[in-house]
Amino acid sequence: MLEPKRLSAADRSPTARWRMGRSFARPCSKSRTPASPIVQQETFGPVLTIQRFCEETDAIALANDSEYGLSASVWTRDLDRALRVAQALEVGSVFVNDWAKVYDSTEEGGFKLSGLGSLNGAAALDDFIEYKHVALKPGRSGNPHQVSGK
Repeated sequence: MLEPKRLSAADRSPTARWRMGRSFARPCSKSRTPASPIVQQETFGPVLTIQRFCEETDAIALANDSEYGLSASVWTRDLDRALRVAQALEVGSVFVNDWAKVYDSTEEGGFKLSGLGSLNGAAALDDFIEYKHVALKPGRSGNPHQVSGK
C-alpha cells in the first residue's frame, strides 16, 4: 500500500476544494491486493474501493471475502444478474444501480461482524422483545378442596 499523499493547508480547506470543483480530497492510497486493510475492514466515510474481476463468480467471491457484510451495491443493466448477485452476496442490504437508499419500512442491518440486530422495519422490534415460554396444564393444581388464603 502506498503512503497517503500529504495535502497542503490550502488544499485541505473546504473553500479551496470547492473552488477546484471537489467535495473531498484527492485519492490518497492505492493497493493491488484484496487483502489490503482498506478492502478488508469496514471503513466509514468518503471511501471507495474498486476491484477488477473477469466473471460474476469472481466479483461475488471478492465481495464475500471479508469478515464484514453491512451493504453492497450492484451496478448492471441485467435485472436477472442483479437479483442473482444480490442473493449471493453475504450482506444485510443490497442496492441495485443506487447506493444507501434506506426506508423506515425496511430492515437495515449487517451480516457477519457488521452490526448487531436490525434498524427500521418490523425486525427492529425484536431487539426490544424478550420471549418467554410458559407451559400450563389446564385444570386446577394442588388440593382441589383447599381454598386459597385459608
